[in-house]
Amino acid sequence: MEIAQLLLGLGVLATFGVLVWLLRKLEKERTVKISQLAAGLGLEFHPLGDTALQQRLGKLHLFNIGHSRELINLVTGEKDDCRISIFDYHYSTFSGKGRSETKLTVVALESPRLRIPAFTLRPEFSLDKIGGRIGLQDIDFEDNVSFSQGYVLKSSDEGETRKLFNRALQDFFVQQSPGCCVEAIDGTIVYYNILRSGRINRKPEDYPRLLDEAYRLLRLILDR
Repeated sequence: MEIAQLLLGLGVLATFGVLVWLLRKLEKERTVKISQLAAGLGLEFHPLGDTALQQRLGKLHLFNIGHSRELINLVTGEKDDCRISIFDYHYSTFSGKGRSETKLTVVALESPRLRIPAFTLRPEFSLDKIGGRIGLQDIDFEDNVSFSQGYVLKSSDEGETRKLFNRALQDFFVQQSPGCCVEAIDGTIVYYNILRSGRINRKPEDYPRLLDEAYRLLRLILDR
């Protein structure tokens, strides 16, 4: 009986070891792919992230959730006086079900030209209270049902936020991948995707499209 229990324990440890090895192998492969992609696009790549960037983004709610926060695999570059960054962001939380790790891909736009009100945008189905703006009313647009039914838009400055969200910007988000979430403050916008099943990491192959989306979002705001 003792031998059987010992063998079972060794089997569990071996299986756990293999899983850890596989996860680390996949993470290394992801880093290599992102590095190669950044080089091909002529962008900077920082596998260990950027402490200064993480500190700047610390003004946003997303970057204050949980613990063991990690910003890695940073791809970044400048265009039209704006720094566009894409990176993996990880953090852990605890609940009654135990420890949970969240991994997602975030796009960040930073520019002094982004003179915008603070706001949050999240899918209607999401239970995430991005920005923690409890008590604020959802800002709806009666002439764009697709946007208003698809997203919850909140801001402490409803008037300026309505001015910012013209029809072109509303339609940009309607056309995005399901579950687009946004947090913004003056000078900075970050966005990522969340599905009903949880947050997601984007494939490195998606990065050129993400960069294109980020630039289109920037132009929509600056050219309004």
